[in-house]
Amino acid sequence: MDTESTVPFTNRPSGHWPTVLSNRPSKFLRPAPGLTLIGVLSPLIGVEIDVIHLNQDTTNIGRDETSAIRLRDQLVSRHHARITRDGDVFRIEDLGSINGTFVDGVPVVSCQLHDGDTVQVGKSLYYFDRLYERAPEPPPVEVPAEEWPSSA
Repeated sequence: MDTESTVPFTNRPSGHWPTVLSNRPSKFLRPAPGLTLIGVLSPLIGVEIDVIHLNQDTTNIGRDETSAIRLRDQLVSRHHARITRDGDVFRIEDLGSINGTFVDGVPVVSCQLHDGDTVQVGKSLYYFDRLYERAPEPPPVEVPAEEWPSSA
């Protein structure tokens, strides 16, 4: 009997060796799921109560209909601020708004965001954090049987 593809069960009577095909791969190969770092603005107080996921490289904030994050607050300019992402680094930039953009209570023109920062736009105050989100899984790839490794 081929002992490389069998596993003994010590609590069974001798001669009972079930076959285990442990060295034969699945015909479907699937990579391990990846994680993507995203920024999240969670509302603390204010007009807006929705959590904002910053999963794009550039996110515009304002009252304008073309803004990715549209805030319905009269203290927010039509083109108020922009959050950009470069790898794991998120930056916020005020776009010349009348009422300003604040990070941790300080008016900013442009600055890097860190986990735990508070961001104020208009009447809304947000808590910034970076979280890992599961990246979408690609479909499994079928490998033809003739490309499987031999079990010998």
